[in-house]
Order: sequence, then C-alpha cells, then structure tokens
Amino acid sequence: MNNNVNVIFVTTPVAYEEKLKDVKPVMVEIAILIAGAGQPPKAKLPEYNQERGVEGLFYCREKFDEIARVYQFDADDHFDYFPQLLTPVPRRWWKGREQFYLQPGTPRTDALFNTIYDELVLAESGSVNPRNDLIAYIGTDECKKPRKVDVRAHANRIATLCFYANQLPGTANVLTDDEVTRMIFQSFPNTWINDYQKYRGTQVVLPRAEMIDFMVLNKSMQDKSEDEGKKRKKEDKGSGGNGGNGDGRKKAKKEGAMCRKHKTHLWADCSENPQSKNYFGNPNSKFYRPNGGGRGGGRGGGRGGGRGYYEYDNSGRGGRGGNYGRGGGRGEQHHYDYRGGDYAGYGGGRGGGENNAYHTDHRGRGGAGGAHDHGPHTVFHTNNQPGGWY
Repeated sequence: MNNNVNVIFVTTPVAYEEKLKDVKPVMVEIAILIAGAGQPPKAKLPEYNQERGVEGLFYCREKFDEIARVYQFDADDHFDYFPQLLTPVPRRWWKGREQFYLQPGTPRTDALFNTIYDELVLAESGSVNPRNDLIAYIGTDECKKPRKVDVRAHANRIATLCFYANQLPGTANVLTDDEVTRMIFQSFPNTWINDYQKYRGTQVVLPRAEMIDFMVLNKSMQDKSEDEGKKRKKEDKGSGGNGGNGDGRKKAKKEGAMCRKHKTHLWADCSENPQSKNYFGNPNSKFYRPNGGGRGGGRGGGRGGGRGYYEYDNSGRGGRGGNYGRGGGRGEQHHYDYRGGDYAGYGGGRGGGENNAYHTDHRGRGGAGGAHDHGPHTVFHTNNQPGGWY
C-alpha cells in the first residue's frame, strides 16, 4: 500500500481572503505644492501598511495615480509625494533604491519611478515570479467558491485576482478577457460546472454575464432545496416520526401536531399513541383492544400444523379467525365472545390430521363456526341466546 501523498504548495502574493478587509486604512494628508498658488491644496491618500500585502500596495498606488492625474504630476512630483504614503520600513527601502539609481547627474524620470515601484512590488510579494504564482493559485481549490459567499461577489473577487496577476512581474503571458472568464467559470463547484455544460454546452469562449446569471440561479435553487430539507427534518423530529425520539413525540403531543398516519385527528388523540388517553391498550379507552386484537383474529397455523391460539374479545363485534394447517398435525381454536355479535370461526387442516374448534357465544346474535379439512375432526357449537349458526 502506497501511503505517499503528493501535496502541491502554491505560494501566492495575493490571497483569496482579503487582508484587513474590515479595517479602514490610515489616511495620510499631503500638501501639494503648486507654483503660483497661494495656499497649497491638500489631499488625503491611504497609507501603505505591509500587513495588507501587495493588494494594499496596489490600492495605495491606484489612489495616488488618481490625484496625480488631477494635479498633473511630473516625475519629480512622483518621487516627492509617493514615499510619503509608505510606512517607515518600505520607505527606507524606497530611499535606498533611489540612491542606487539616482547617481549624480541622473535625472528623475517616470520610467525610473515605475522601475523602483515594480521592484517594491516584487519585494513585498515574497516571490521571484509573482504573476506565475498568482495565476497558478487561482486555479487551485483555495479559490473555489466558498459555500456562504455570494455568487457575484465571488466572480468579482476572481476577476480582481486576475487583474492583480496582470499587474505583477512574471514570465507568464498577461491574461486575456476570455481567459479571465474561463478562470471565473472553473472556480465554481464542479457540479455547477457540469450543470452549465449540459445547459449551454462546452465552448472555447463563455459569455461571462450569461454564465454568472446561470450560477446565481443554480445557487438559489440549491438554497431552496436545502431549506426544504431542513424544514422536513424539523417536522419529522417534532412529530416523533422516523427522525424523532421519545422527546419528539412528547413535544408533538404538547404542541398538538397532526397524526401523520391517519391525518384526521391530532397525534395526542390517536389510538396508536401510547401516551394518548385513547390508546387501544388502555382498558379505559373507548378504542380498547386487548392483546392488540381487532375484529376477530388472524390466520394462524403452518404447513406442518399448528397449536392454534386463544382470543378473548370483550368488546368487538366479532370477525373471522382461523387456523389453517397444510398437512398433518393438530390445530385448535378457541374463541370466547362475551359481548360481541356475529362471530365466525374457521379452523381446519388441509390434509390428514385432527382439528377441533370450540365456539362459545353467551350474548350474541349467533355466529358461524366450522372446520374444513379432509381428515377426522370435531366441532362443538354452543349458543345460549336465540340465534343460530349459519
């Protein structure tokens, strides 16, 4: 048996779970010097905190570029203002790179600013090839849609990770829009992917909006099915059904749940509920049936003959009880009906053997008894009230 398990660890410069998502960034106020202006305007920009990772650095640069476009920053402005948004450690790193590149007589340029910025991104990513690592990370189970995350929010997060991957340095090609759409598609649960392919078919380019709408519908149907399952489970527990227990039955009785078997009365009033005053095994119940009896007995016996049974019916109208034995043997049947009406008893053995049937009716209108077989038998009928056997 091979117990070796191959585990692939993928480092990523940006994780699916956004760091410090619920923590507002510290804002830094910078005074923008404009030639010929009186009071210099001030702008508030987010400070880059290393705890936020590369994603925090991207956000800081995005807001900085918005202000740079408004005030038309030149290369010197970029070098003067951007380091003010860095916390002490990355700021010292930035100044060290400036000293390395800006030798005496070397001018400040936008290209040089972007070079130092890219090196900062590479240093903060913790990877030598961050674009490749992030693309590989997006394709792992770490980026599969979590159960409780909204479908559209998940799709937006995957698209954002793909956007960051294109901003990172690396040897992998920049992701195209179609490739981003496919990565979003592959990040959904496999069952959803299979459902969509059955509905739409496999194709090279997936329409992103249609695909996301389908996933939203799939999620709503799944949630509905789960809610219905939880509701059924709760009902079964409350009514003391297969999924319940003794406490569930007591709770159902207390809350007045409907009888799930007969559906015509409350479970608390059902004659088959041992906790009910109407339980058929309770002598004070109007549905009292000793030994679980009903209208007469069942059919007993066997292919080799049987000893028969005794049945006492104190309240029923009577019924048919029998003892059939296929083959030799002896079957006996004794019925006592003290209050009932018509009662019929059939006892017999098909084949040689002996069969006796005893019927006593003290108050009834009469009954029928017989023994049917092909061997010797004895039948005794006693009727103390007017009536007759028929």
